[in-house]
Amino acid sequence: MFAMFFWLARSVPAFVLLSASWMLAEHAAPPVPGDGCTVQSDRPAHTLTGSVVDASGARVPSATVKVTCGAYSRAAQTDATGTYALQLVPGAYVLEVVAEGFATSRQRVVFDSSDVQRDVTLAVGSSNSTVTVSASIGYVAAESSVGTKTQTPLLETPQAISVVTQDQLTAQNVESVGAALRYSAGINGEAYGGADQRIDWYVVRGFTDTAPLLDGLSTYTYYTLLSPKLETSAAERVEILRGPSSTSYGATSPGGVINVISKRPHVEPLYSIGLESGSFGRIEGFGDFGGAVGAANKLLYRVNGFARGGGTQVDHVNDHGFYLAPALTWQPTEKTSLTLLTHQSLTDSGWTLQYLPAVGTLSDASFGYLSRSLFTGDLGYDQYRRTEHAEGLILDHLFSDSVQAQINARFNHSGLLYKTLMGAGFEADGHTLDRYVFGAQAQLNNFVSDSHLEWSMHRGSLRQTLLGGFNYLQSNDTWQENDGSDSVPLDVLQPDYRQTFVIPVPDYSTADGVKQTSVYLQDQLRWKRLGVTLNGREDWARVFEQDRIEDTYTSQLPSHFTGRTGVTYDIAESLVPYFSYTTSFLPSHGLSFDGASFKPTTSQQFEAGMKYKPTRLNALFTIAAYNLTEQNVTTIDPNHPNFSVQTGEIRVRGLELESKISLPGGIDATASYSYQSPEVTKSNDLDLGKAPINVPRNLANGWLDKTVHGGRWNNVGFGGGVRFTGYRWGDTYNTLGVPKNTLVDLAAHYSLEHWNISGNVTNLVGTRYIATCENTSRCVYGQTRSIFAKVNYQW
Repeated sequence: MFAMFFWLARSVPAFVLLSASWMLAEHAAPPVPGDGCTVQSDRPAHTLTGSVVDASGARVPSATVKVTCGAYSRAAQTDATGTYALQLVPGAYVLEVVAEGFATSRQRVVFDSSDVQRDVTLAVGSSNSTVTVSASIGYVAAESSVGTKTQTPLLETPQAISVVTQDQLTAQNVESVGAALRYSAGINGEAYGGADQRIDWYVVRGFTDTAPLLDGLSTYTYYTLLSPKLETSAAERVEILRGPSSTSYGATSPGGVINVISKRPHVEPLYSIGLESGSFGRIEGFGDFGGAVGAANKLLYRVNGFARGGGTQVDHVNDHGFYLAPALTWQPTEKTSLTLLTHQSLTDSGWTLQYLPAVGTLSDASFGYLSRSLFTGDLGYDQYRRTEHAEGLILDHLFSDSVQAQINARFNHSGLLYKTLMGAGFEADGHTLDRYVFGAQAQLNNFVSDSHLEWSMHRGSLRQTLLGGFNYLQSNDTWQENDGSDSVPLDVLQPDYRQTFVIPVPDYSTADGVKQTSVYLQDQLRWKRLGVTLNGREDWARVFEQDRIEDTYTSQLPSHFTGRTGVTYDIAESLVPYFSYTTSFLPSHGLSFDGASFKPTTSQQFEAGMKYKPTRLNALFTIAAYNLTEQNVTTIDPNHPNFSVQTGEIRVRGLELESKISLPGGIDATASYSYQSPEVTKSNDLDLGKAPINVPRNLANGWLDKTVHGGRWNNVGFGGGVRFTGYRWGDTYNTLGVPKNTLVDLAAHYSLEHWNISGNVTNLVGTRYIATCENTSRCVYGQTRSIFAKVNYQW
């Protein structure tokens, strides 16, 4: 079946597939007369629940929610918490919301048996307010576009997806993408323990990545430290699509993609300022402002950002910087919207990732354990300074109720100056640390765009959504590096942080780049209880590398086809099993002994799972099992040991369970468990049969938050969570083990009129643990106890 689909996708022109789909839809049923509404009275009724809120998120009680189609009508009124419930059969309806103080709003919507809670934003005519029927209140999201680039219910997407909503980000005081991933299945969100905040290092289904998507667009770069530093204070939510995803996003890590959605302008005025302070002398001021310009509500704005200063858990390493994200939305008509998303940032700090020996961290040295605050650099040399700016636009146009288009583009630039002395293991005396000088200067220019056309059809029991698009990526970076060969020793018992040493001349300098052009096609078919998703994508790339010291130049022109086949079936109300086969690729840099460029690494995944969204409970439960394999991995060339060949292979098999629950009584919870079995299945080295570094077999976590509504403790809330990371290996040959660790987090929050006060504690017990090791000379401590308090005023 898979071979046939891929052969068709490669061999048949796209217009033939489009024509066939059009004919199928046209002959399924005659068009619906009148207002286009339908009532599928032959199908059983189900419960549609949700909440009515205003644009600020405040719940609207006593609002009337009504759906009609001809003589068929159902209505309900929201309770004191703004929640409603409707019993109705699947169909296409006119949805109307009436609430005192808000203009009546109507729009045409389509509901299926899987739509037990669904995000629907309603226009309000001439009013300056917005009424929203939302399923994203709390921790439970009903829809996401990360899996299909269309607004698709999570139940209908044949891959494992997690969504970290704004409510969860706020309750956990999330300050990095890695921290946002702490309580999601299949992910080690902070591979280096969370203490290093310069970029986000995370491991998804056994594969490390540092380049999350931003608003659905790639942030690809060849050099890790040029990866973006996305600030979650400017994020509306964070989405996780697990498994190979090249059919939607091109060159991506085999484990999956993380998509950060930026905060957007909206009509309702927003004015918010705040202050945060806590551990290590940290102090941060932040603000978020927005609304409409003029009475016509055609131009909207939003500006959010922060400025911070203070220290870190490492002595002599500060964390200073600012972030500013202005955004504009222009809505010239009801069918057209243009949004400009920008940000500028500066990080001026030091090297928080201290490389320490295994002796003194994993096991005690003659003097005991090394302090988690130990600084191994030099006060006159260490520096980390990074600047970044980005300018993006999103153009949406609705041609009709069934045809819409989007153009999404962004340019970003990053500059980096980075100097430190890196630890290289103890000398024979067991307390003198060898160090070597390291420095780098780098720049990145990245332009990426994605344009697609979406076409939806609804004929009788058949629903179909076609998506065709074009993607372009151009990423150019320069990197100049100087590595010292002479040791600059440091006695950790009596450290001297101002030594004299020779700064080496640059020994590595390159200019690298990738140009990638892609076309893709997706067909989502749903007939009664059966859903089928088919994807095909062809990528053409040019990868080049210029050695500016040796004055050499190499390039390659790889092309690759990726596909996805997915099936869902509603075996019961809101209980949906699914199966999918997905593929991906990632360009490789480097040359073999004969001078040939390396081919892209490729990956394939089989995944089967079950999703359950109860009709009378705002919750989502998922289970997924997968077999993920990556090929063309570099391994030692047996005939030329100083070179590599692409005959290696890595396989990860796993099981994931995740639940998200939000109850009307102010209870929100999320929990997950993940089992991973990673193995190097092909290699010419001694790592054959071993597990990759820093991939634990077991991950488990749980978080519970309770907010009191009414009484003496009205709007007081408490939350807490437990995170468990299992035993993993800290070297390639699996001779160095990293112990398991369990961490506890706590939160408290209180709201009073315009004021919001919160406090968060990470690693409450202060557990001393090793986040990861790369070898016996490079181990990294995880984040120590951190306490932060925040006060916010909104008006």
